[in-house]
Amino acid sequence: MKVLLVTFGDINDPTNGYLIRVSTIYKCLSKEHKVTVIQFINSKVNNSKNFINVKIGKNYFSYAIKIVFKSLSSIKLIKSNDKIIVEGSIFLPFIVMAKLLRKRVIYDTHGSIVEVSKGLKGVKNFIFRRVIGGFLDSISTKLSDIVITVSEDDAQIFRRYTRNKGKVVVVRHAINVENIPFYEVPNEKVRRAIFVGNLYSVQNYEAVKIILKVAEIVKDIEFVIVGDGKELFKDYPPNVKFVGKVPSLHEYYKEADVCFIPLTTGTGVKTKVLECMAYGRPVITTKKGIEGLHDVEKLDGIYIIMDANNINNYIGLLTQIIPRRNYENLREYVIEKYSVTSLCKGLASII
Repeated sequence: MKVLLVTFGDINDPTNGYLIRVSTIYKCLSKEHKVTVIQFINSKVNNSKNFINVKIGKNYFSYAIKIVFKSLSSIKLIKSNDKIIVEGSIFLPFIVMAKLLRKRVIYDTHGSIVEVSKGLKGVKNFIFRRVIGGFLDSISTKLSDIVITVSEDDAQIFRRYTRNKGKVVVVRHAINVENIPFYEVPNEKVRRAIFVGNLYSVQNYEAVKIILKVAEIVKDIEFVIVGDGKELFKDYPPNVKFVGKVPSLHEYYKEADVCFIPLTTGTGVKTKVLECMAYGRPVITTKKGIEGLHDVEKLDGIYIIMDANNINNYIGLLTQIIPRRNYENLREYVIEKYSVTSLCKGLASII
């Protein structure tokens, strides 16, 4: 079978949860099918066989123009494939074109754009996420033959957009645990906390703002923040360390005692939480941080802040918890429920 996969960013360099999922989907599909990838990128990447790279700018208008133009110029390519998979409702023009050409479309969502908007304020957020994002999600769901969500929570949201509830199915998110080493926690008291994420993503940006507030009060803990976007924060306490994008996360997780993930907005399953658990680190997070993870709150080593807007709750946990040396139970949970094998099986049943 020939499959066309349309995505955003370089899936050969998966640096965030979105790209990790798309990269895994590509690898699953490539085992049995011929897959061509159209990926929209805003940085230079190496050309690979069966990959079509489309350079875009760094604003929404540039995205829209390039996506519409590429969908129109890809008619022959769309015709030559049996199924079209789009990674997000931003690629609605490809869905429309594929349906006009009577092709079967699979829309893989990474979470509701409207749901993300609920934790944010401002006119820009309302227009681009609540109004435009909601429209894109709704139309993409209605037009697509199958809609894939990462969790049952997300599935319930997208079923509201269609009368055919059965076409919305769950294929759980996955991470490759084999590439993640397991480390014992180095200290019996939290001395170093880590947060990993692209700070240009609004949910991560908002979380780091909370981390900085906590750091101003809890001065004997070092807060290490890893990921693109460190230039967004200019003034911060001396016990906060921004390290930017790194080639490997291993040493940073190895030196950390806990993952501090105070998410107040976002949707879908949080890759950073699964990744932290796989490394063997306890997690301090919020209800939003464990959203979509089944029964994770019952695990030893998962600490959930119920009132995400109360800074004192974070401070209390960070200063009072006594980490265990070994959290094999967290890693085993990820292996059992969020392995690459399970994602490939779920995807194969749909294809």
